[in-house]
Amino acid sequence: MLVFFIIPMAFLFVLSFSSKAVVDGETSTTAYSYFSTLSNYVAAGGQSYLVLLWRAIWTSTIATAICLALAYPLAMAVCFAPERWRPLLLLLLILPFWINLLIRTYAMYSIFRTTGVVNQAFGLVGLGPYEMLNNTAAVIM
Repeated sequence: MLVFFIIPMAFLFVLSFSSKAVVDGETSTTAYSYFSTLSNYVAAGGQSYLVLLWRAIWTSTIATAICLALAYPLAMAVCFAPERWRPLLLLLLILPFWINLLIRTYAMYSIFRTTGVVNQAFGLVGLGPYEMLNNTAAVIM
């Protein structure tokens, strides 16, 4: 905990109150003037940062609500399933977590792109194609 969490977090805390040092009249790319400013915190209270913060909170709230709405019924289904089906159902729920993040990302890309599976299904019923990548809905999914 000390090496991989506390020391790096302490260093980031110190850097949050620091600014780039001026060496020989030029701003250094590597040196810092430690505990010299509150400008980082003043800038974090600016309008653009508050908009980004609100968007992040809103997106995470929606994603959390969707996860809860899906997780509780699945947990109840596993809990009340017959004894012989529980291990298989639990395995099916846990299995996606074993898949590499990169593979899941490319799978989501192929599913939600303009010519992906979802848009093809929409095309069968006369809808779409919709742009489902690079937006808030894609982040939530």
